[in-house]
Amino acid sequence: MTVKNDRVLGQDVLHYTAPGARTVLRITQALDLHARAEEVERERARNAATFHRVSYDLVTVQGEWKIDNHKNEPVTVEARRTFLGEVIEAPEGAVTTVLAEGLQQVNPRMRLEVRIQVPARETATVRFVFRVYVQG
Repeated sequence: MTVKNDRVLGQDVLHYTAPGARTVLRITQALDLHARAEEVERERARNAATFHRVSYDLVTVQGEWKIDNHKNEPVTVEARRTFLGEVIEAPEGAVTTVLAEGLQQVNPRMRLEVRIQVPARETATVRFVFRVYVQG
């Protein structure tokens, strides 16, 4: 829990970080919202491509975000994920951006942004699919 002047700013889980190392702690004021994410491999094409004499598999990944709203009022949530690979399915209204970072890599670096309304006392689900090359 993060507190300032005896007021709760937010809470999240901070996993182990070595002394002197840096980490990121997400801080949220939405104590009545719970978000969870899962990504699973849906398909793998072995030896789908060769780059610089290295063979790569093309993996299709299904992603899902679930947001539980425990409030008595609807909320708007903005969710964002940056990853390596190419988005091939995204919810209507989602914004995908190809970033210039890592231009010499096999996979593009992309950002997926979604704005979603979560009704009071309900759960909203966001599904997306992306493909990424991995060394085989």
